[in-house]
Amino acid sequence: MKMILNKEKKYKNYMSLNLNDYFTINGKKNKVMIRIYNEEMINNVLMKGINARLKKILELMLIAEDDTDPSNGLLLCLNETEKFKKELINKNRKFLQKEKFEFLTKKIALLKKEIENKIFIVRMNQMSNMPYVEREEKSSSKGR
Repeated sequence: MKMILNKEKKYKNYMSLNLNDYFTINGKKNKVMIRIYNEEMINNVLMKGINARLKKILELMLIAEDDTDPSNGLLLCLNETEKFKKELINKNRKFLQKEKFEFLTKKIALLKKEIENKIFIVRMNQMSNMPYVEREEKSSSKGR
């Protein structure tokens, strides 16, 4: 009898969830879609994906810095951070806690500013390495 009561309590707790709010995971190799209703599990899955994406952007930034022409790679990193920020705001905002969402947006803004600074430094270095070309001024004196 005790087991039946425990099962009913678990069943009641499950039914108290809002079945309209769920997070889906699509399998890449096999065609499986998983719906997650538990808020803690959704948060853990999202944070794992977000941290992996941030790590990917940082690795891309490090690879771009070592390249012979780093400005193109850094521009790609900048575009990737913008895309990630918009995706975070549009898709994942309702699933994340408010504090984590604010922390992640600040982290992404800091990363974006760092990439912009590196692009500026690279462009200034490229301009300083270019030979200086003097322009000849045209004299516009009228002779009479």
